[in-house]
Amino acid sequence: MAGFKEMRPLSLKTKLFLSMFLLVIAFSFLVVLFTEMYVKNVFMQDDIKDAKVVAATMARHIVDPLLIGDYVAIDNYADETMKENAEIAYIFIEKDGQILFNTFKEGFPKNLAGMHRNTDDIDLMTLRTEHGDYLDISAPIHGGRPGNLRIGIDERTSRELIGKMIMTIALVTVVILGIAFAISLFIARRLTAPLTALTVSATGIAEGDYTRTTPAGGYDEISKLAMAFNTMTKAVSLREDELRSVNTELEEVNMRLHESIQKLRETSEELVRSKQDAAVVETARAFLHHLRQPLTYLTMAIELLVDEIADGKSFDTGAARRKLEAISHAGARLAELLGKFESLEHYKVIEFDDLTRILDIERKTNP
Repeated sequence: MAGFKEMRPLSLKTKLFLSMFLLVIAFSFLVVLFTEMYVKNVFMQDDIKDAKVVAATMARHIVDPLLIGDYVAIDNYADETMKENAEIAYIFIEKDGQILFNTFKEGFPKNLAGMHRNTDDIDLMTLRTEHGDYLDISAPIHGGRPGNLRIGIDERTSRELIGKMIMTIALVTVVILGIAFAISLFIARRLTAPLTALTVSATGIAEGDYTRTTPAGGYDEISKLAMAFNTMTKAVSLREDELRSVNTELEEVNMRLHESIQKLRETSEELVRSKQDAAVVETARAFLHHLRQPLTYLTMAIELLVDEIADGKSFDTGAARRKLEAISHAGARLAELLGKFESLEHYKVIEFDDLTRILDIERKTNP
C-alpha cells in the first residue's frame, strides 16, 4: 500500500542474530515447559507417596482408639498430623456409609460420603469440589473392619509450590535469555565483522581504491575468503597498473603518430606547392615556346625587308608584298596566341611529369 514504507532488507548480521536469539528463546520455552511437566509429575508422585505413608501410619495408630471409641485421642492425633502436614485439608473415618469421625468445622460435605472405594488396599482419586481440587486417599483400618480412613490433600499447596518453582525457573530463564542475547549479539558481530570489512573493501575497490585490504586472521572459511580476496585485489591492482602503463604508452604513440601525420601533411603540402610552382614554370616555358615561332617568323621577315631597302637595290614590289604578308601573318598568329592566352581561365595539374603542355591553348590552336 502507498501508506506503508517499503521495508528495508535485513542485513546478514541481523538475520544471524535473530536466528540465534529465536533459537535460544524456543529452546528456553521448551526447557521451561518440560521442566514444569517434570516438576508437576515429581510433586504429584511425592504427594502421593507422602499421603500414602501418612494414611498408612495414621491407620495403624488409630486402630485401638477406634475399637474402644476413644475419638478424643483420634482427634488429637489428627490435629497433630494436620499441623505436621499443612497440605492435608481434611481427615475423616467412614464405615458402611456412616461418618464416624471428621475434622470439618462447618459440617461434613455430602459429596464426600457414600463413595464406593477399594477397602482392601490404599486407594486414591482426584476430587473436584466447589472449594477446590483434592487428592482423596482411602486407607483401610485393620483390614477395613473398623472402617476406612479418608485423607484429603489440597492440591493448591502443590500448585503454589510448583508456581513458585516455575517462577524461579522463569526468572533464571530470563537471565539466561539476557546472557544469550548478549552472546548472540557478540557472536553475530564476531562472525559478520570479516564480511563487513570485506564489503567495505569491495566497495572501495569498485570505486578504484586498490589499496584496500581485508584482515585475514585464522584458518576458517571466512579467513580463507579474505585471503583469496586480498590476493585477487593485488592481481587486479597489478593488472590495472599494467593497463595504465600500456594506456600511457598508447597515448604517447598516438601523440607521436599525430605529429608524424601533421609533418607528413605539411611535407605533402610543400611538395604539392613545389610541384605547382614547377608546373607554372613549365607552363610559362610552354607558352614562350608557342610564342617563339611567330616571333621568329616576324623577326626574319622584318630583317629581310630591311635588308632589301638598305642595299639600295631596285625595290621589288611583289617580294616586298610577300614579306609584308609574312609579317602580317606572323603578327596575326602572335595576336591569336595572345588572345587565347588571355582567354585561359584556369589550369589544372593532372599529373606531374617532365612534359608540361597548355591543353586549353593546344585545343584552341588545333581544333
